[in-house]
Amino acid sequence: MGEGPERTVKLTVSKSTKLERGLYPVTIGPEGGLRVATTTLMVSVGVVITKDVRRPLSAQCVVRAPGYTTKVDLYSGVSFYLLDADGHRRFGRFYGNFTYGFPGLEGVVQYRNACEFIWPGKDGVTVSSNGVRLYYSFEEDRIIYRVIQPTDPAKSWTAWLGTFDIIDDPIHRNKPAAADGAGSGEWYFLPHPVFRQGLLVALPPQTELTYPKGYGYGVSFPLRPSQDIVLQFMTKAEWEALSQP
Repeated sequence: MGEGPERTVKLTVSKSTKLERGLYPVTIGPEGGLRVATTTLMVSVGVVITKDVRRPLSAQCVVRAPGYTTKVDLYSGVSFYLLDADGHRRFGRFYGNFTYGFPGLEGVVQYRNACEFIWPGKDGVTVSSNGVRLYYSFEEDRIIYRVIQPTDPAKSWTAWLGTFDIIDDPIHRNKPAAADGAGSGEWYFLPHPVFRQGLLVALPPQTELTYPKGYGYGVSFPLRPSQDIVLQFMTKAEWEALSQP
């Protein structure tokens, strides 16, 4: 690049040897006698979960993954912060009293409402509140969560995903089952009008996503124990390739 106005350049950093999962500093400095400040950035290899206790009574689990960054509130066990792979803030604004967060369960788990227990682990977080146990599984390109035992298997709840940045109306397609009949479900792709990545919400079979048009909040669906919910950022092209019959 020559002289001129400020520009934003996207870089891909690759490793030349095997690295253990963790946070590593990457130093960016000038060469050839250029007068540019040296900067150090932290990058994650794999999924890295750390604890942030800088704000009193607001400790959080910070999850850094190649496909997203999120924070889980250690007071309520619910997340209210989500960045996509490009670092755009996609979740984390309040609309009045709409503070369910994700995955918020109506009448059970809500952002900033105290939970009973929370157990951060190497690959996930377990939350217990009002007789319901919720488990987050963090993978490199997706977040999976489910209600686990011991929880009454006969109960069901309304799960909320709020409050997202503005999103377009969802595109619905059925996920076909595998040869053994397993793995079917409902795919809802929520495009973004500006950012390159939309959000895939994968729900259990015959589960309907409720979404009021024109708003970035109010996304909800019924949830029963042992049902997997998947959140994953992807481009429109990736969605079309994935959802081909």
